Amino acid sequence: MNILYLVSHLYLSGGIESVTTNKIKELIKRGHSITIITQRQEGRPIFFPLPASVRVIDLGIDYRKVYWGRNYIQKAYRLYKLKKKHKKLLINHIAEIKPDIIIQNRIMPHDSFISKLKVKAKRILEFHTSLTTYIPINGKYYGDPVVHTGVKKLLTPIFWFNRIRYYKNYPKGYDKLILLSQKACKQWEHIKQKEYIYNFTNIEKETAPYLENKEVLIIARHHHEKNLSELVDIWASLDIIFYDWTLTIVGEGTEKEKLQNKINKLNLENRIILKAETLNIKECYKSASIFVLTSLHEGLPMVLIEAQAMGLPIVAYNCEIGVPEIVTDGHDGFLIPMHNKELFKERLQELMSKRNLLEQMAYNALLSSERFDKEKILDQWEDLFERLVNNK
Repeated sequence: MNILYLVSHLYLSGGIESVTTNKIKELIKRGHSITIITQRQEGRPIFFPLPASVRVIDLGIDYRKVYWGRNYIQKAYRLYKLKKKHKKLLINHIAEIKPDIIIQNRIMPHDSFISKLKVKAKRILEFHTSLTTYIPINGKYYGDPVVHTGVKKLLTPIFWFNRIRYYKNYPKGYDKLILLSQKACKQWEHIKQKEYIYNFTNIEKETAPYLENKEVLIIARHHHEKNLSELVDIWASLDIIFYDWTLTIVGEGTEKEKLQNKINKLNLENRIILKAETLNIKECYKSASIFVLTSLHEGLPMVLIEAQAMGLPIVAYNCEIGVPEIVTDGHDGFLIPMHNKELFKERLQELMSKRNLLEQMAYNALLSSERFDKEKILDQWEDLFERLVNNK
């Protein structure tokens, strides 16, 4: 198959970037031809290396620049011109590439026109997170805070009405919406042409866990949705007998300095270590004995799949989407009700203090990771391609 990927960018080290590049590498091994069109890579290096055979085209379209300044008429005109340019570039490249399949790996603002393009290729939209990242569902919303002041405050109901309509209707023009978990499908009950396919990891599965160090690990962006500040609170509350354990936080982001300041203020700089993002992520897992996650929302967290493949018991907030399809409470880890910091601490200390429990859950984690077998998941993708192209 000749496959075209449409992505925003590939310069970050996040889960979507990791999943996308892993999948592309494996599809190439299976004989598929891959082209990637990025929206705003803008000369920055791709974080996860790609095979030399992958052609990457950057459109240089950054919609964030549209909103500079205060003149609304100028903003509207810049948006109109940029969308027109975006559409023209995309049509020209698609005509030249002639793909059988177009895969878009996230919902991106201002590009709903993609589903309406008159092309022969079958279109797939991937959605990697919870819909509550973008709109409220049953009173739950975990996206960036939206604050309107002055006259704009009067228009807030209209803003949310339009936003909800935009995201709920976005997938309708695609041939298939691919979600990451069974529970995610329930958020999109109004979309008929949907399926779920799990993510896989390219980390080679271990045959036995390491569990050699008194180290707890989390790999996450320093962003409010990862809720790292709450994890620091939990670590600060540990009983004194666990002070010889270290919490390692691997990642980058806008809130990293703020978190380091909080760590310093609590005198935890010797017990909580912030490390930079790295390509040698397997060594991070090997040095730890427990993995934790305190996210407010997730899709199907790649870090949990990787942690299981490395034989790490997991303690995680049960943020409903994705996490409970990876972690089985009491078997390969513990699921904690959201924001129950006391129970999180208790379960963490239970694993720290009971070596037999730690080892049993570690071996169970290795067994659980078989659900995310790479070859089975790639077979699902190829079956999907065949069904779409042959209109089955």
